[in-house]
Amino acid sequence: MFDFEKGRIRFIRGGKYPHCHGIFIEDEIRTFIDPASDEKKLLAIHHERPIQVIINSHGHEDHFLYNSRFPDASLWVHELDAPGYRDINLFFNLFFDPEDVGEEEMTRWQNFFRDVVKYEPREPDRFLKDGDILDFGETRAKALHTPGHCPGHLCFHFQEEKILFLSDLDFVKAGPY
Repeated sequence: MFDFEKGRIRFIRGGKYPHCHGIFIEDEIRTFIDPASDEKKLLAIHHERPIQVIINSHGHEDHFLYNSRFPDASLWVHELDAPGYRDINLFFNLFFDPEDVGEEEMTRWQNFFRDVVKYEPREPDRFLKDGDILDFGETRAKALHTPGHCPGHLCFHFQEEKILFLSDLDFVKAGPY
């Protein structure tokens, strides 16, 4: 079911946009980081025992694609990306320049968010900051604020397991992004 496992950390490979890779933490506090990989796998895990926390590494739709499938889970995000979770228009204002996006294209995006992403506004339950230690039980991760790709982009360092989840932070010749 998982593409990689180490300790209580399970890696779930995503696919093409609008999906991404994600992390499942099987611990006292069952957590998904970026629940946008494989919907069937995510829901199967949730049905075994409910997910308590979802964390989004940043506020892009391909990282919060399935947030709405877990309405009872606490939502943890960086404060700089929080407005986009509260209101779809605030999301569009964060990531789209109205002068660059015509009315027809904006309508396509709005339909995509309604029909595919199934965007539902919600208030984040916790704001993550650089250096926060996230305690899930036996597993801990340090939140690292890595802005650039998004104002509130976060990476997660699982020091004991020697894992760094970069999300959309790419170190390439043309980057980093």
